[in-house]
Amino acid sequence: METLTNQKATRQYFDNLVQSDRLEVDDDNCKTLEIAKNYLAQSQYGISWSDLKQFCQDAAVIEPSNTMRLSRSVEITPTEVWPFLVEPDNLIRWHIPTVMEFVVGGRFEFKNAWAGTIGAIEEDRLVRFDADEGGCTTFSVKRKDQGSQIVITDVMAPQFRITKELISNKKTIQENQPGGVGTHWSGVLSGWHCAIDELVNLMEWV
Repeated sequence: METLTNQKATRQYFDNLVQSDRLEVDDDNCKTLEIAKNYLAQSQYGISWSDLKQFCQDAAVIEPSNTMRLSRSVEITPTEVWPFLVEPDNLIRWHIPTVMEFVVGGRFEFKNAWAGTIGAIEEDRLVRFDADEGGCTTFSVKRKDQGSQIVITDVMAPQFRITKELISNKKTIQENQPGGVGTHWSGVLSGWHCAIDELVNLMEWV
């Protein structure tokens, strides 16, 4: 497990985790998808597939089953970080295309993903996006030593189910949301990890 603790290895892990769910199994070489997944886990990381799935949960802080929190430290001030959390021209550089009316109660849309209203703004500190389907995502930043700590907190709506548009296979809800309805799954964890890593990379140029 030690090789999975740094940022680069964590991101590689998530990329492989998501891709492995789309493996096409050759029956001549592998009888079941589970065997293929175990082979992938053992050959790349030396651990079992079930341990990899557990690492997926442990790599981010999972508080209640519907809440995930990721954090990174950067060597610039919260004031310098803030525009990258709230300005559409900057959000597209590390997240996805976004339109918003940047006032509390204003509408926002993360293109082809989700939409809702802005639930809270604290200048140079946090913005909370409340989804129409329930749940919310908060981008926050605070001073830490000589730099800042960036935190992304994603709260899944208790009733949220993955729609057919969000998955590319015919697996059941329970398989894609291991904790059941209203819980995170590997694709979401992978996406947020990749996004926050991109954000940190941008901070190096500020």
